[in-house]
Amino acid sequence: MDAEVIKAAATSPLGILALLILVLSGLATAFFKTAPIRVKVLIFVLMLGAAVTFGAVVLRQPAAEAAQRDKDVTPEPRPPAELGGLLLPQSSQRQIQHAELAQLSPAQLRIARNEIYARHGLIFKAQDLRDHFGHFDWYRPTQAQVVLSPLEQQNIRTLQEEEKAR
Repeated sequence: MDAEVIKAAATSPLGILALLILVLSGLATAFFKTAPIRVKVLIFVLMLGAAVTFGAVVLRQPAAEAAQRDKDVTPEPRPPAELGGLLLPQSSQRQIQHAELAQLSPAQLRIARNEIYARHGLIFKAQDLRDHFGHFDWYRPTQAQVVLSPLEQQNIRTLQEEEKAR
């Protein structure tokens, strides 16, 4: 099985259920090849019962948790294309003022802060940042660590202060 498929499946309860069923099926097949039919049926019934029970527990999660998960993956509106997708296109060239950040949401402040790193080609650990910046032609992820200018460092601090204030 492909490692990426396993990683993707392991991120959700139903994916974990599917992986468990596959593993248990493989083990049952290997260990009970020569077992009598009654043992095979019993193992099948136990596996089916466990899968149904696990599925029922997963599906009974409170609606609030499901709504929160949906909210977490809802993308923020992207900046206009004429700005190269940047919220603060000059944040590496001039000092950013708190007043110009007032219209940005907390999620947009996070994106604006990470634009500075993205311009230097930082390889983001967070999947949502990789996805966001991956849509732009100018973003070339090549560095695990980047060196920022003093101006960029100051702008990062300003953006972090705004994020904490919200």
